[in-house]
Amino acid sequence: MSSTNPKEDGFNLELRVYLIQYLVLAVFIALGIRFYVLQVARHDDYQARAENNRIRDIPIPAPRGAILDRNGNLLVDNTPAFNVVVLPEDITNKEETVNALVQNLDVDRGELLAELNDEKRAKSQPILVKQNASNADRQWVAAHELEHPEIFVETQPQRLYKYGKLAAHLLGYIGQVNPKQLDIPAFRDAGYKSGDIIGQGGIEAVYDRVLRGKDGMRRVSLRWISTYRGLLSNSFTPRTRPVRVSHSTRRTARYWRWFRCLASTQMCLRAMWFQVRIARK
Repeated sequence: MSSTNPKEDGFNLELRVYLIQYLVLAVFIALGIRFYVLQVARHDDYQARAENNRIRDIPIPAPRGAILDRNGNLLVDNTPAFNVVVLPEDITNKEETVNALVQNLDVDRGELLAELNDEKRAKSQPILVKQNASNADRQWVAAHELEHPEIFVETQPQRLYKYGKLAAHLLGYIGQVNPKQLDIPAFRDAGYKSGDIIGQGGIEAVYDRVLRGKDGMRRVSLRWISTYRGLLSNSFTPRTRPVRVSHSTRRTARYWRWFRCLASTQMCLRAMWFQVRIARK
């Protein structure tokens, strides 16, 4: 028969009680430290995240300034256009979103994936996927708003060149800033970021800092299903200073039209004279 020592049993029981007490104390200390981190140390961070789930700042692209000749005649202006954009931070399934845009809106898959995977672009910045959306495109986006809340239509300013391609080498053109340009220190110092529309040639590029304006911001309140609940504030401060060209481009365009008319008239007269000579022979 095995004998039991009451002193050893009491010591073991007391040891177990102490271990349980220390374990409970350690758990409460860990909970207290975690509570301090959540409520005190990182209070501002978590509060900002909570506000971001309820309130969102949506950028409003500023219209570019007009380009005038020295007589004040308008050469380049803006016109409203309907563009389809996608908001990366609202995407829950990237593959489904990409397939929907490619199959229904004829968006290039490679370019779309490159924009979505761009690490330099902020997740809160909308990505332009299709310009000048047709009525059918806008109807498809509206019909699938609940399925794809990350896809929506925005009215954005688009460049309007009064004389078409005439003097294109002088006026230039605009386009999205590319990754190679963002690697240039001068572009980074100017405040350009991925997705910005900038001048890529001619006057549009030389006077880009004057023409591009300053983007505004629309702050909206969201429901949990990522739909707009209401407009909280609207701050829009575009720069509207126009740029005047040092010479009269309109006069140059008028002379160019006259030259084309004279050239076509001269060709017609030569053709008539050639027919008369054939008839005399």
